[in-house]
Amino acid sequence: MFHPGKVLKVFKNDEKSVLGFDQSVLATVSMWDDNLLTIGVEHGLDTKLKEGDIVLVDYSPQYPTLPVPRQVIVKIVRGETGKTLLK
Repeated sequence: MFHPGKVLKVFKNDEKSVLGFDQSVLATVSMWDDNLLTIGVEHGLDTKLKEGDIVLVDYSPQYPTLPVPRQVIVKIVRGETGKTLLK
């Protein structure tokens, strides 16, 4: 299961105001249901993601026995397709 959202802020360690223990990238996303989440970004998208992007967040169960969603950005959907998706 995947949920659409809009990226409000991207947090990378190469910014002066962000310090981290690893090289992971996080993003604050306004979800389709008005929830605000700060979640991980799948490796490979971390250099491409920018504020304002429409994204798909993986809500598949993280563990087979526990229904805890992964909550990781796995797709960036730009242009008209992204705008339509968020509507």
